[in-house]
Amino acid sequence: MKLVWSGAVQGELYDVVNDPGESKNLASERPNDVKRLKALLDAWSAQMAEPKWQPTPRAKLKPNQLTANQRAALPQSEQVKQWFDRLDANKDGKLSAEEFPRRRLFQMMDTNRDGLVTIDEVRKFLETIRGL
Repeated sequence: MKLVWSGAVQGELYDVVNDPGESKNLASERPNDVKRLKALLDAWSAQMAEPKWQPTPRAKLKPNQLTANQRAALPQSEQVKQWFDRLDANKDGKLSAEEFPRRRLFQMMDTNRDGLVTIDEVRKFLETIRGL
């Protein structure tokens, strides 16, 4: 069994022997295996040392970093909630990379780099872009 637990993907379970292409997520069918493997992952992670490197600071956004198409894909201030809700296919209040139509914009909006974009991150991003 293989447990996938990182960033936006948390709790996927695959039988890599019988399904090497990882096409069927077994997490809902085998919750006890998910719990067992997650406990092993947490125990292993607790033994790891803290990283000795510092993350690279994000580059400041510049107006010329966005193409005309990227700017056109952004909602107006009064439309942010409707735009966000339309993209949020699973209605969890967060956008994953799969739900977001433009990879570069997603990366720019995901300021905490957790693999998900919240409506607050969208609003802060739009304020930054419009304030440039």
